[in-house]
Order: sequence, then structure tokens, then C-alpha cells
Amino acid sequence: MTLKTEFRDGFLLGRSHIAGSVDELFAESYDVAVLVPSWDRRSICIAEARHWRAAVSIILFFKTRDSQGLRDAHDKVIHDFASENCGEVTVIEADSLKVDETWLQLIKKLVVLRDARKQPLRMFIDGSACPRYYLLGLVAATLGSGLVSQISVMYAEGRYPEKGTEEPRSEEIAFTEGQWRAIAIPALEGTYSPGKKRFFLVSIGFEGWKTMRVVSRSDPDRVSILRANPGTQDEYTERALVDNQALLRHYCIPEEQIVQAPAGDAIAAWKALSESSTDRSLEENSYYLCSGTKPHSLALGLRAMCLKSPAVLYNLPEGHKVVNISPTGKYWRFEITSLTAA
Repeated sequence: MTLKTEFRDGFLLGRSHIAGSVDELFAESYDVAVLVPSWDRRSICIAEARHWRAAVSIILFFKTRDSQGLRDAHDKVIHDFASENCGEVTVIEADSLKVDETWLQLIKKLVVLRDARKQPLRMFIDGSACPRYYLLGLVAATLGSGLVSQISVMYAEGRYPEKGTEEPRSEEIAFTEGQWRAIAIPALEGTYSPGKKRFFLVSIGFEGWKTMRVVSRSDPDRVSILRANPGTQDEYTERALVDNQALLRHYCIPEEQIVQAPAGDAIAAWKALSESSTDRSLEENSYYLCSGTKPHSLALGLRAMCLKSPAVLYNLPEGHKVVNISPTGKYWRFEITSLTAA
């Protein structure tokens, strides 16, 4: 296990570690773990951890299935893993599009656990297939309130399908169906001041035309981007930039307003955002749009937690599409600690 980045801002301390083995990264015990099986093959990588333990595990079983039977197989792997390595297993069956209902179930369970232990919890989240709404919401709501003292987030880098040949928009991978509706993530709603201009900071990914639609509907006065450079694969670095050329051209985004950070390192991206000159909180209402990698979305959440004023937005789709994603064999651990939790 290699320490890649360490960064502190305000009450938060973050460390990122990388390894070629899940077992090497996670060989300890937690008070509570949130596990999310998916058709994404990265969602079962945690089952390779032989020395991982948790007192309580919460498994999110989303109702959407796939025709290949991947969800059926992966659900069993994760449930068996949790049953063998956790003292208690709680299953939440959820609709991936009804985020409010699922969020309430999650946070209520954590409050009960915190009250029973009478001290802040140590939490594990498998972020590889966990929707950003819950991942960022859990980090912000629990660390910010004292429910949790430390969170370890796992992220497995993925290999995505090659570009298609059909037109139009053959350059993109579609993870979602229909249009996106940007909604605020719990505990990251930000603040709003009438009269201020509107600023969007956008992490960019492969679904560039949908990102452009969301941003243009909001009619911002200014736009900056968080770009994955380098990408998790060499070809992804340029691929995401090409997919978002319309956004860069339309808003005339200058080079100094493009923040660049490694695609897989959430803490390095958080540090890069904190050292950038993108935010002008005295003049603008800030909105962070999570359209890029999962680690970059986490970085946006951490930056917003420290500034307190930006709202972090989740792209709620009309549906989710099955995309064949496989792990590359590179695994990350993001350890986020509240320095004020007692």
C-alpha cells in the first residue's frame, strides 16, 4: 500500500493510498460498512479482502436488474461476504431513482448505531458502484455532524468499453438513460444570496452532451472545469476532453480556469481545487456539478464542505444503463478524518 496524497483543509484531513490488492488496502475493522452491489464488476472487488471486518453492514440492493444476470450473481457475492465478515447485516431494497427515500433509511440507521455506541463511528463505504448522491451525502452529513469520526472509501479503477462507431455522439459512453435533472446532495445544499452571479464548477467525464444540457439550462455567468489528467487509462485523458468541447467552447473557459488532477486520486483533486483560483464566493453563488470520475466528485464534495457555500449537484437520470466495466487491478483507499469529532 502506497500513500499518494495527504491534505488538510479546515476540520478535514484526507489521505489517499493505492495498491494492486484490495486485501492490502483494507485489513481492519469498522463500526459500519455501506456496500453496493451492481452489474459493474468492480462492486464485488471488496470480497477479495480476507481480513476486512465490520460490526454492521448496510447493503443497498437497487431494484434495477440486468439481462446478463450480473446483479443476481453480484448480490449473492456481497451478501455472502457481509454475512461472513459482519456481526449484523441490514439490507435496504431501494429504487435508484427515488433517492430521498433511500437516503432517509440510510441516515436513520446510522443515527441509531451512533446512539447505541455513544461515540462517533468509523465507517467504510465501497464507492466503486455507489451512486454519488449517497457517497457524497454520507461523507458530508456524517463527518459534518459528528455521527462519524473517520470514513474509508474504496474505489476500484475501471476499464470502459471502446468508442462506438455509430452516429451521432459515437465518442461517448452512456451510463444513463434520458435527460439529467440536477439535484442538491444532502448536507451539500450550499447557500444562496440574491443578487450574486451564478458560477458552475463542473467535473467532466464521458457524457459530455448531457453535461452541456444541464449547465446550459442553469444559465451560469461563469464556468470552470475539473479535468482528469492523467486519466485512469492514457486514452481516457483526451477522450473526456473531446467529449466536452462544446462546453469549453460555449463558455469560453480559459486555461487558468481548468483545474487538472489525476482521475483516480480524490485527495489530490481536492488539494488541486483548494489551491486553484476558481471560486469567488463573495461575488457568486457556486454550484459544483458531478459529471466526472467518482474520485473527482468526492473531491468536489470535500471542497464544498470546507467552503460551506457551494451547492454540490447530482445528475439524477431517468434511468440507468448496463455498461460492461471491469476492474483494472488498481485500487484506492481514501481516508477522510474529522479533526473535531469526539
